[in-house]
Amino acid sequence: MVNKELKALTTPLKNHILDQIKRDVPSYCKRKQGWNALATGLAVTVKFQTLDCEIGWAHVAQGLRDVTGKAPNSEHSVRTLLKTMKSCGLLTEVPKETVKGSATYLIAIDGVSDFLV
Repeated sequence: MVNKELKALTTPLKNHILDQIKRDVPSYCKRKQGWNALATGLAVTVKFQTLDCEIGWAHVAQGLRDVTGKAPNSEHSVRTLLKTMKSCGLLTEVPKETVKGSATYLIAIDGVSDFLV
């Protein structure tokens, strides 16, 4: 079930993130639905924490689940889109201390702090 209050609260930030993705990611048109889901999860994750907190694929998936009530189609697609954002300069990868474990990122999108609580 869709959480309408949370969706309304995060929509401006989601739209800002999508605008940056459209501008900086050449392959945006090929995967609009995936980018929209990623931006939704990312907006929820970023909205309620500080910008220096690390974000991983699980955080994005939980944010999407909080808004839509559904999990993303696949973990792999979320990871791939996050890597694409990193390669385009929208995220900064945090160096891992261990060999195992998922990559985590910091937001590098201009203007995100304007939308935070």
